[in-house]
Amino acid sequence: MSATALLGDTETRLAMEQMVLSAQQSILYSVRALDLDLPLLTPDLTDRGLKSWGDLIALTSRRGIYMHALFGDRDPVFASDHHRRVWKHASSFAEMVQSGAQVMCAQHGQLANAPWGWIMRRHVRPRLKALQSEDDILLTPLQREATNGKAQLHPALLHQHFIVVDGQISILGGLGLGGSRDVSIRIEDTDFAKALHGHFAECWNRAIESGTIGLADTCVHMDTTVRSQGKSDLRPLRTFTVPNNRFGQLAPLAPVTDHERAFHKLFGTAEKQIFIQTEVLTCKRLTDRLCAVGTDKKDLQLMLILSDDVVDSWDKAQSKYLMNQQLQKLKRNFQDRLAIIETNLPSGSVVCVDDHSLILGSANLSARALRWDCDVSALIRDPEVVGPFFDKLCRLVLGKPAQDLSLAQHWRDAARAQNLGEPTDLPKPDRRPFLPEAMF
Repeated sequence: MSATALLGDTETRLAMEQMVLSAQQSILYSVRALDLDLPLLTPDLTDRGLKSWGDLIALTSRRGIYMHALFGDRDPVFASDHHRRVWKHASSFAEMVQSGAQVMCAQHGQLANAPWGWIMRRHVRPRLKALQSEDDILLTPLQREATNGKAQLHPALLHQHFIVVDGQISILGGLGLGGSRDVSIRIEDTDFAKALHGHFAECWNRAIESGTIGLADTCVHMDTTVRSQGKSDLRPLRTFTVPNNRFGQLAPLAPVTDHERAFHKLFGTAEKQIFIQTEVLTCKRLTDRLCAVGTDKKDLQLMLILSDDVVDSWDKAQSKYLMNQQLQKLKRNFQDRLAIIETNLPSGSVVCVDDHSLILGSANLSARALRWDCDVSALIRDPEVVGPFFDKLCRLVLGKPAQDLSLAQHWRDAARAQNLGEPTDLPKPDRRPFLPEAMF
């Protein structure tokens, strides 16, 4: 097993480019964004006259590398801008490839079934009206259907970000497309890559069964009979959910919930500190577990790095209020053993316990990430990997090595020096929430 931390946009983009260039047989992409106008950074590519990711994808296709690309789509009504961006990226990918590539821009498949369509109607109408006022040429096919009276709301996401090359090498996490604090990891391990391949195949087949149409070659089912579970010191964590489109159902079924069990178990192994980087922290079950561990271990330090904006949310006000409730609970329990830092955080969730265990991937510590969306992370139990990774992450976030940040007070002092603050306490929303808390 070889694992390399990729911190920051430049490191991850270079690793992605080199990995794609090294492909000999196949590449699997499961992404929510892949801008083909993104400039290439690898000298071996730019010296050959290649300028953008579109050029790299076209070259890879001409080389005969077989590619499957699954773009996780957003709801075309509630998240119209994100939906258009994903659709543009997927369409551009399909235009760049020759034969031997299958591309889908797929919704999760879970629908807001009756009576939820009626409950949400007053929130849908202004968004539909805004879409209807736009030039039709700017709308995607799904948005045109919605404006013609066929709006179907999709409350769950294919939220994962990973790439697998030749069934041997993989990259997962933020995938280097989010900015200077992006966090990803490159793993060279056949068992791990095969496990990701199996998860990809299940998501791919489910997208076909939900009626998703291919944008390049005709999309066909993948084999799911062969699956590797990984090793004790390195294994994938999956949240895999499937549509539950019976009357009255808003939440999907969740046959695989690895993340929740792994977080719960890992918190209990902590002796010195728990470091968490997540876009949102809204899951009551996990914060209750953190409080229980903090009560039992009086010297345990907790460091939280949170996003200063909530991106993947159907209701930002409700999401922020729910997160504030969990943060207040942690403050009461940990008191001066807690540091909370709010910053411009891109995708890439991290949980690091002491210097022995690490979870890195796309799953935030939110209720929806644990039971609603499809997400993938890597669980690594190897001090030789975790220690250097955490030190590098500390330098990226606060400009200090890990040995200078052993206490929550040290993190608070370093954050103030970087002009980083805590989230402000939020009042309860002035309107009655219309969505269940489990959706956040």
